[in-house]
Amino acid sequence: ENVSTIYKLQVILQNNQKGEWDIDKLVERLKSVHMEFTVDPHILQSFQQLIQWTSTLALHLMASVPEFKQRKGPGFDLLNDKKVLTTLRELLLLIRIWGLQRQSCLPTFTRTVDNFDVIAKVFSLITKFNENSNDESILDDCLLLPSQVMIPPLNSRISNRGILATARIPSFYAFEDEPDYPQESSQESLFIEGTMGTNQSIDIIRYVFLGRNPCSVKECTR
Repeated sequence: ENVSTIYKLQVILQNNQKGEWDIDKLVERLKSVHMEFTVDPHILQSFQQLIQWTSTLALHLMASVPEFKQRKGPGFDLLNDKKVLTTLRELLLLIRIWGLQRQSCLPTFTRTVDNFDVIAKVFSLITKFNENSNDESILDDCLLLPSQVMIPPLNSRISNRGILATARIPSFYAFEDEPDYPQESSQESLFIEGTMGTNQSIDIIRYVFLGRNPCSVKECTR
Protein backbone atom coordinates (compact mmCIF):
# COMPACT_ATOMS: atom_id res chain seq x y z
CA GLU A 1 0.00 0.00 0.00
CA ASN A 2 2.83 2.40 0.87
CA VAL A 3 4.54 1.62 -2.43
CA SER A 4 1.34 2.30 -4.38
CA THR A 5 0.87 5.60 -2.52
CA ILE A 6 4.38 6.76 -3.34
CA TYR A 7 3.94 5.61 -6.94
CA LYS A 8 0.67 7.54 -7.16
CA LEU A 9 2.42 10.71 -5.98
CA GLN A 10 5.18 10.22 -8.55
CA VAL A 11 2.64 9.71 -11.35
CA ILE A 12 0.72 12.85 -10.39
CA LEU A 13 3.90 14.92 -10.36
CA GLN A 14 5.16 13.48 -13.62
CA ASN A 15 1.85 14.21 -15.32
CA ASN A 16 2.01 17.80 -14.11
CA GLN A 17 5.77 18.23 -14.50
CA LYS A 18 5.72 20.56 -17.48
CA GLY A 19 2.78 22.78 -16.73
CA GLU A 20 2.35 22.86 -12.98
CA TRP A 21 4.83 24.72 -10.82
CA ASP A 22 2.24 26.01 -8.34
CA ILE A 23 2.51 23.76 -5.28
CA ASP A 24 -0.84 24.88 -3.84
CA LYS A 25 -2.68 23.82 -6.99
CA LEU A 26 -1.09 20.39 -6.76
CA VAL A 27 -2.06 20.13 -3.08
CA GLU A 28 -5.64 21.01 -4.04
CA ARG A 29 -5.67 18.31 -6.72
CA LEU A 30 -4.41 15.80 -4.16
CA LYS A 31 -7.07 16.72 -1.60
CA SER A 32 -8.99 13.51 -2.25
CA VAL A 33 -5.93 11.39 -1.36
CA HIS A 34 -4.54 13.45 1.53
CA MET A 35 -5.43 10.67 3.97
CA GLU A 36 -3.00 8.35 2.19
CA PHE A 37 -0.14 10.69 3.14
CA THR A 38 -1.24 11.10 6.75
CA VAL A 39 1.42 10.40 9.40
CA ASP A 40 0.95 10.03 13.14
CA PRO A 41 1.36 13.56 14.61
CA HIS A 42 4.01 12.49 17.14
CA ILE A 43 6.04 10.70 14.47
CA LEU A 44 5.57 13.62 12.09
CA GLN A 45 6.96 16.06 14.65
CA SER A 46 10.08 13.90 14.96
CA PHE A 47 10.64 14.51 11.22
CA GLN A 48 11.00 18.27 11.77
CA GLN A 49 14.81 18.33 11.69
CA LEU A 50 14.85 16.24 8.50
CA ILE A 51 12.16 18.47 6.98
CA GLN A 52 14.22 21.55 7.88
CA TRP A 53 17.38 20.06 6.37
CA THR A 54 15.63 18.98 3.17
CA SER A 55 14.05 22.41 2.69
CA THR A 56 17.34 24.17 3.43
CA LEU A 57 19.15 21.95 0.93
CA ALA A 58 16.58 22.76 -1.77
CA LEU A 59 16.87 26.48 -0.96
CA HIS A 60 20.68 26.32 -1.11
CA LEU A 61 20.66 24.57 -4.48
CA MET A 62 18.40 27.18 -6.04
CA ALA A 63 20.31 30.09 -4.50
CA SER A 64 23.54 28.58 -5.87
CA VAL A 65 22.37 28.57 -9.50
CA PRO A 66 23.88 32.02 -10.32
CA GLU A 67 27.20 31.01 -8.73
CA PHE A 68 27.34 27.76 -10.70
CA LYS A 69 27.33 29.75 -13.93
CA GLN A 70 30.86 30.89 -13.08
CA ARG A 71 32.32 28.16 -10.88
CA LYS A 72 31.58 24.78 -9.39
CA GLY A 73 30.82 24.40 -5.71
CA PRO A 74 28.96 22.28 -3.14
CA GLY A 75 25.80 20.87 -4.71
CA PHE A 76 26.80 21.32 -8.37
CA ASP A 77 26.34 17.64 -9.24
CA LEU A 78 23.04 17.48 -7.34
CA LEU A 79 21.67 20.43 -9.26
CA ASN A 80 22.49 18.77 -12.58
CA ASP A 81 20.88 15.46 -11.64
CA LYS A 82 17.24 15.41 -12.75
CA LYS A 83 16.44 12.49 -10.46
CA VAL A 84 17.64 14.47 -7.44
CA LEU A 85 15.56 17.50 -8.42
CA THR A 86 12.52 15.29 -9.01
CA THR A 87 12.96 13.71 -5.57
CA LEU A 88 13.28 17.12 -3.93
CA ARG A 89 10.12 18.22 -5.69
CA GLU A 90 8.25 15.20 -4.34
CA LEU A 91 9.56 15.83 -0.83
CA LEU A 92 8.58 19.50 -0.89
CA LEU A 93 5.06 18.54 -1.92
CA LEU A 94 4.87 16.00 0.92
CA ILE A 95 6.15 18.65 3.36
CA ARG A 96 3.40 20.99 2.19
CA ILE A 97 0.75 18.32 2.74
CA TRP A 98 2.18 17.38 6.14
CA GLY A 99 2.11 21.04 7.11
CA LEU A 100 -1.67 21.01 6.72
CA GLN A 101 -1.79 18.17 9.23
CA ARG A 102 0.72 19.62 11.73
CA GLN A 103 2.00 23.13 11.13
CA SER A 104 4.72 22.86 13.79
CA CYS A 105 6.60 20.32 11.65
CA LEU A 106 7.16 22.88 8.88
CA PRO A 107 10.63 24.36 8.31
CA THR A 108 11.33 27.82 9.71
CA PHE A 109 13.06 30.60 7.79
CA THR A 110 13.71 34.26 8.49
CA ARG A 111 12.05 36.18 5.67
CA THR A 112 13.05 39.70 4.65
CA VAL A 113 10.02 40.11 2.39
CA ASP A 114 6.51 39.97 3.85
CA ASN A 115 4.31 37.06 2.77
CA PHE A 116 7.21 35.35 0.99
CA ASP A 117 6.42 31.62 0.75
CA VAL A 118 9.79 29.84 0.76
CA ILE A 119 8.49 26.32 0.06
CA ALA A 120 6.23 27.47 -2.78
CA LYS A 121 9.00 29.56 -4.37
CA VAL A 122 11.64 26.84 -4.17
CA PHE A 123 9.18 24.25 -5.50
CA SER A 124 8.41 26.55 -8.43
CA LEU A 125 12.09 27.17 -9.20
CA ILE A 126 13.02 23.48 -9.01
CA THR A 127 10.17 22.59 -11.37
CA LYS A 128 11.14 25.26 -13.91
CA PHE A 129 14.86 24.57 -13.62
CA ASN A 130 14.35 20.85 -14.14
CA GLU A 131 12.52 21.60 -17.38
CA ASN A 132 14.82 24.30 -18.74
CA SER A 133 17.99 25.11 -16.82
CA ASN A 134 19.00 27.78 -19.37
CA ASP A 135 15.96 29.99 -18.77
CA GLU A 136 17.31 33.44 -17.83
CA SER A 137 14.18 34.30 -15.85
CA ILE A 138 14.95 31.40 -13.49
CA LEU A 139 18.46 32.76 -13.00
CA ASP A 140 17.02 36.16 -12.09
CA ASP A 141 14.61 34.63 -9.56
CA CYS A 142 17.40 32.57 -7.98
CA LEU A 143 19.57 35.67 -7.76
CA LEU A 144 16.89 37.39 -5.68
CA LEU A 145 16.53 34.60 -3.11
CA PRO A 146 19.19 35.86 -0.64
CA SER A 147 17.43 39.24 -0.55
CA GLN A 148 14.04 37.63 0.15
CA VAL A 149 14.97 35.08 2.82
CA MET A 150 17.91 34.61 5.17
CA ILE A 151 19.56 31.43 3.91
CA PRO A 152 20.60 29.24 6.88
CA PRO A 153 24.10 27.73 6.89
CA LEU A 154 24.35 24.28 5.38
CA ASN A 155 27.56 22.66 6.51
CA SER A 156 28.60 20.38 3.66
CA ARG A 157 31.75 19.19 5.40
CA ILE A 158 33.14 19.09 8.93
CA SER A 159 36.49 20.65 9.77
CA ASN A 160 38.73 18.61 12.05
CA ARG A 161 38.44 19.86 15.61
CA GLY A 162 40.36 17.10 17.37
CA ILE A 163 43.09 17.75 19.91
CA LEU A 164 45.85 16.68 17.52
CA ALA A 165 44.47 18.56 14.52
CA THR A 166 46.41 21.74 15.30
CA ALA A 167 49.25 20.27 17.37
CA ARG A 168 52.70 21.63 16.52
CA ILE A 169 54.65 20.46 19.59
CA PRO A 170 54.40 17.42 21.90
CA SER A 171 51.55 17.70 24.40
CA PHE A 172 50.89 16.11 27.78
CA TYR A 173 47.42 15.13 29.03
CA ALA A 174 45.89 13.88 32.27
CA PHE A 175 42.55 12.21 32.97
CA GLU A 176 39.75 14.54 34.10
CA ASP A 177 41.90 17.58 33.33
CA GLU A 178 41.09 19.47 30.14
CA PRO A 179 44.34 20.57 28.48
CA ASP A 180 45.04 24.19 27.63
CA TYR A 181 45.95 23.74 24.01
CA PRO A 182 45.90 26.40 21.26
CA GLN A 183 42.79 26.61 19.12
CA GLU A 184 42.81 27.57 15.47
CA SER A 185 39.56 28.92 14.16
CA SER A 186 39.25 29.12 10.40
CA GLN A 187 35.88 30.26 9.16
CA GLU A 188 34.83 28.72 5.89
CA SER A 189 34.17 31.26 3.16
CA LEU A 190 30.54 31.56 2.13
CA PHE A 191 29.77 30.17 -1.32
CA ILE A 192 26.46 32.03 -1.68
CA GLU A 193 26.55 35.77 -1.14
CA GLY A 194 24.05 36.66 1.56
CA THR A 195 24.17 33.32 3.37
CA MET A 196 23.95 33.50 7.16
CA GLY A 197 27.47 32.87 8.42
CA THR A 198 28.10 31.27 11.79
CA ASN A 199 31.00 29.78 13.71
CA GLN A 200 28.79 27.80 16.06
CA SER A 201 29.05 24.05 16.44
CA ILE A 202 26.30 22.12 14.67
CA ASP A 203 25.13 18.56 15.19
CA ILE A 204 24.93 17.47 11.55
CA ILE A 205 22.68 14.52 12.40
CA ARG A 206 19.86 16.42 14.12
CA TYR A 207 20.90 19.74 12.49
CA VAL A 208 20.70 21.83 15.66
CA PHE A 209 23.10 24.38 17.10
CA LEU A 210 24.97 23.02 20.10
CA GLY A 211 26.30 26.16 21.74
CA ARG A 212 29.78 26.50 23.19
CA ASN A 213 29.85 25.76 26.92
CA PRO A 214 30.86 23.42 28.26
CA CYS A 215 32.76 22.41 25.11
CA SER A 216 33.33 18.86 26.40
CA VAL A 217 29.57 18.34 26.35
CA LYS A 218 28.33 20.66 23.61
CA GLU A 219 30.92 20.11 20.89
CA CYS A 220 30.04 17.33 18.45
CA THR A 221 32.22 15.74 15.77
CA ARG A 222 29.77 13.23 14.35
